[in-house]
Amino acid sequence: MINNNIDITLGQPYFYIKKGDLSEFTNLLWDLKRVNEQWIARLVRGTKCTTTKNLFNEFSAVFQFPWYFGENWNAFDECINDLSWLNAESYVLFISNSEALLELNMESLVTFLNIMKNTIMEWEQGRDFGAMKTSPIPFKIIFHSTEGNAQKVINKFQELGIDLVII
Repeated sequence: MINNNIDITLGQPYFYIKKGDLSEFTNLLWDLKRVNEQWIARLVRGTKCTTTKNLFNEFSAVFQFPWYFGENWNAFDECINDLSWLNAESYVLFISNSEALLELNMESLVTFLNIMKNTIMEWEQGRDFGAMKTSPIPFKIIFHSTEGNAQKVINKFQELGIDLVII
């Protein structure tokens, strides 16, 4: 059963953290997928995102970015804010072992988190690109961390402007 503390509707909160067992975290993802087939829930392995290049590779594989993905921050921003190939009522990004993200150099971590904040706002507000308009769509991120590392993740993310709701 899906945890009722996760609000998959428009508006805050946008960022969550689940402390503890990785198995429970992935079960949460599978439970969410069973609730509504129109919700796209994807798992990014934080342990595969310890460098910028590896982060691009992991996200590209998980979200099936187009062949022309340029493997740079501008291209990442463009692709994560498009996702036209994934028709969804909501997007929920699960990032396991998020403490591994802290291995990114500080500039990359800040850039990644800023892109994710902006991505959430763009999806949540809808987009108007002249000929292309989109309706608002919820976009949530659920981070996972081991019990022993969770507070370190919470503190670092908070320092960088991301408040995590513990579930």
